Formats: sequence, C-alpha cells, structure tokens
Amino acid sequence: MIKVTILRGLPASGKTTRAFEIIKSNPSTKRVNKDDLRNMIDFGVYSEDNEKMIRYIEFHMVSMLLSGGYSIVIDDTNIKNGTIEDWKKSLFHTNAEIEEIWIDTPVNECIERDAIRDKSVGKDVILALHEQRQLNNTGTKLS
Repeated sequence: MIKVTILRGLPASGKTTRAFEIIKSNPSTKRVNKDDLRNMIDFGVYSEDNEKMIRYIEFHMVSMLLSGGYSIVIDDTNIKNGTIEDWKKSLFHTNAEIEEIWIDTPVNECIERDAIRDKSVGKDVILALHEQRQLNNTGTKLS
C-alpha cells in the first residue's frame, strides 16, 4: 500500500529526524520538504510571491512520486489545518493511505534547538506557530 505521511510540528521539533527514520525503515519512501525546495529555487529565502510556486512544485512532486509507486513523507511544519485539508484534497484521486503525525516537542525545547541551527527561524516565529496550533486545537479554523 502506498502511503503519504504528513508530519506536523513546530520548527526544530524533530520532523526531519522522524522523516529520515521512516525512510530508513521503508526504502521505497521518498521525502518532500518545502524548505529544501526553497533552497533549490531561491536559496532558502521565504517570500509570499514565491510560496505559491513552491507549493505548486511540492504538490506536483508528490503526485509524480506517487504515480511512480513510491510512498511519501512530507516534513513541512504543517501547522494550519487548511494545509492538511489541501493535501487531502490533492491526494483524493490516489489510492494512498494518508497518515498525520504530530511531533509533540515542548515549545521551549524547540526554541533551544532552533537557536543552535544554521538557519534559525527565531523564538518569535516558533511562539507564533505555537499560538496558531493552540488556536487550531480550540476549533478556530486557520487557513
């Protein structure tokens, strides 16, 4: 069975580490990540203008890999519920099983891990994303 695993979590929560664990135990699984695509396209610079293009590339890359018979692990932040709904709509036509995994690392640990990264997003970004997650859990729809 072809599977799409969507990892969700704050920056520096361990999503990429988990993705590599999944790939190691399932060699027919391929990893797709928007940060890596940004690095390929525009040296990792985030911009609203480029983000639509990055999303488009990511969706099509996943579609092509699925049509090749590969399972996929997506290790983007995926905080917003709307992002998950977009993935489910995009993957509806496939026979892929969709699994969501929340990497539940304490926010303070994420901030500490992020601070020692080469490409730190910063404490303020992590706290804002943590707040978004809290809003998601209370039923407020974020798109």
